[in-house]
Amino acid sequence: MLLLLSIILLGLVAAISPWISRALGKLAGPVLAIAPAAVFGLLLSYAAGVTSGTPVVQTTEWLPQLGIDLTFRLDGLSLIFGLLITGIGTLIVLYASEYLKDHELRHRFFCFLMSFMTAMLGVVLTDNLIVLFVFWEMTSITSFLLIGFDHNRETARKSAMQALIVTGLGGLALLAGLFLLGVAAGEVSGAASGVWSLGAIIEIAQTQDLASHAFIPAILALVGLGAATKSAQFPFHFWLPNAMEAPTPVSAYLHSSTMVKAGVYLVMRLNPAFQDIPAWGWMLAGLGATTMILGAVLACRETYFKKVLAYSTVSSLGIMVLFTAIGGEYGAKAAVGYLLAHALFKACLFLTAGTVTHETGRKDIESLGGLRRTMPLTAAFGLIGALSMAGFPPLFGFVGKELLLKSSVHPTEASVLHDQAALVTTLVMIAAILTVMVSVLVGWRPFFAKQADPDEPVKGHEPGVRMLAGPAILALLTIVVPLAPALMAKPLIGAGIVSLTGAEAESVKVGFLDMLAKIELPFYLSIGALVAGTALYLARGFWRPALTATLRAFNPIGAPAIYDHSFNASAWFARFQVRQLQSGHLRRYITIIILVTVGLVVGALARSGQGIPTDISSFNVGVLDLVLLTLMVAGAVACTRYRSRLSTVAALGVVGYAVAVTFVVLGVPDIAMTQFSIETLTVIIFVLVVYHLPRFNVYSGAPRRVFDAIIALAFGAVMTSLVLVAQTNAVTGIPRISDQLGDWAYTEAFGRNVVNVILVDFRGIDTMVEIFVLGIAAVGVYTLLKLRADRPEDDKPRLTETEATT
Repeated sequence: MLLLLSIILLGLVAAISPWISRALGKLAGPVLAIAPAAVFGLLLSYAAGVTSGTPVVQTTEWLPQLGIDLTFRLDGLSLIFGLLITGIGTLIVLYASEYLKDHELRHRFFCFLMSFMTAMLGVVLTDNLIVLFVFWEMTSITSFLLIGFDHNRETARKSAMQALIVTGLGGLALLAGLFLLGVAAGEVSGAASGVWSLGAIIEIAQTQDLASHAFIPAILALVGLGAATKSAQFPFHFWLPNAMEAPTPVSAYLHSSTMVKAGVYLVMRLNPAFQDIPAWGWMLAGLGATTMILGAVLACRETYFKKVLAYSTVSSLGIMVLFTAIGGEYGAKAAVGYLLAHALFKACLFLTAGTVTHETGRKDIESLGGLRRTMPLTAAFGLIGALSMAGFPPLFGFVGKELLLKSSVHPTEASVLHDQAALVTTLVMIAAILTVMVSVLVGWRPFFAKQADPDEPVKGHEPGVRMLAGPAILALLTIVVPLAPALMAKPLIGAGIVSLTGAEAESVKVGFLDMLAKIELPFYLSIGALVAGTALYLARGFWRPALTATLRAFNPIGAPAIYDHSFNASAWFARFQVRQLQSGHLRRYITIIILVTVGLVVGALARSGQGIPTDISSFNVGVLDLVLLTLMVAGAVACTRYRSRLSTVAALGVVGYAVAVTFVVLGVPDIAMTQFSIETLTVIIFVLVVYHLPRFNVYSGAPRRVFDAIIALAFGAVMTSLVLVAQTNAVTGIPRISDQLGDWAYTEAFGRNVVNVILVDFRGIDTMVEIFVLGIAAVGVYTLLKLRADRPEDDKPRLTETEATT
């Protein structure tokens, strides 16, 4: 239960964080950081058992009738992601408490950030497909709120909407893919209600013939689409750099170490189930390789600090997907090792970029320089992060790059890319060289190079401790982890390999000294990438303009342009159909609703072959029933003939009270009393309203009135037919649903009041939604009243003398 409780804890903290922030002020950040730090400690307490090969599985009953439980699983892969989410999340909360200390909406920010942390932790810990999707969509919604946090800026709103649309559409594809996966696993294993446990599906795939199921091609395509949109794989890469409109803590957290890795987590989690399917490997390899190169190239074009880092993140995500496709022990070791290294150095660099922008007010790297004098600590941390990203020994990034090159040079025999080792190595080297160039740009240019314009010196100073703590700890880990791999890297990467391959790793050598023990070709390739990337940086003045011009030529046909055209076309179509369907005429709306209902019912009756009964001799119709029926018909006809609104209201009242009396006769006094109350209030309100309306006029011609009469008679005939069919079925032996609900009320819901049981249990979700709608309406009314109450008297518009006289 502790894993579930940890998610609930973060969710509760997220809910009350605005009040904590308002109450504690500057101390809110450290206090709120206690929650993710506590969860980090909880996960760390499980680390020894998990890394030794014993996953933690905790189950709580949820929907036993459907065979669905709330199961949370902590194995090597989820432990790695959980530690990154909560560990880096703790540092981000501290950083944000100072970064946004003067922001008027900082209380809201903490709520959004903690909610996202809750959702992301749920994604990596849950073992249930349905719960996974729920948390997956929560990450999309909360990231939308975080990206658009500065909602007064149009670019922030547009970027947030773009991220939501792209990841939301991918989420719909993922929902379909996960559903098909659960159904397919159920059919293979013989589970009638499907299999919704990730662990069980992987076991079925490894022991039975899931790969040959007819749904597999669709499952691979849909799951791949969902993962690609979330992890910004080509052609969905464009939303991630645009999301840099978010505050820096958001960029450092969502877009370097957590949210964008959700798609990577998904493909890694499902890899043991699909690793023997060639289509899976080729799909991931194509997405990963294309994204790796494209992201690195686009990063070289940019000069804005966060956008450079964003495009390099896109490239890194492609690397992780590519080496997941390579598979085997080497591929898994490379993917997991680089994932850890990337999280440390990229979060460090994003926080450093935010500090530079926050203290200097400049975003363009080329306009910066010499900041080592005024910001020595920030310069040191930024340099360490950049060197690690470049793969400079002995930092963790060097270990990650070595693992990548070793895996590309020596791919596993079972990999779909086994015969393409030379091509993969070449692509990895190109990406490595470009990444080195980017690393020099972000780690050297702002801090140690000369300032571009000496006449406008850059003014900056070191931030507070809370903004320095995150980069300092991440930079320190980047140094310590490869030098002492037994403390963290070796056990975590080893456990991750088990999760990715389903088999124990023979040897996990991920330390810097391990790399030096046997120098092979990958080491020389790594050093060559450092030299070539540095040279590329020094010569950027020659080739960057040509690269920029070339990429600009592809803008009209690129993925961002396709998105913009699609979005604009969707908006045009939406406006068109609104003009057609939302005419503003109530008469047309009612006509369409009635015609559609009549068409659906008639079509259903025709397909069922159910005739309309004409023998009503079995119906028990008394004199009182005939009197009430006569009153209803007379009142309804009178409504269509009267030319006085008050007379029409009175006729409607006759119909309503006759219905109420009918309920009394049928033995349902509670509904009858409700009907009496509603009719009384309706008549009173109508009379009060129509009293002030202008004189009654007829605006429709005779043809229109005839058409309306036909529609009304058709609808009445359809409803009468439905009643007759229902009554005839009951007479011929088919049990009535009213009797069934009466029996179920006590045996299933333990209640004797059938109406209450129907409202609370049988249609409980419907009732809950109704309550939710009323709650939203109440909040809206309260907000409007509060805004009016808070409006200063002097701000109210005053009438001019002429207007007052008029």
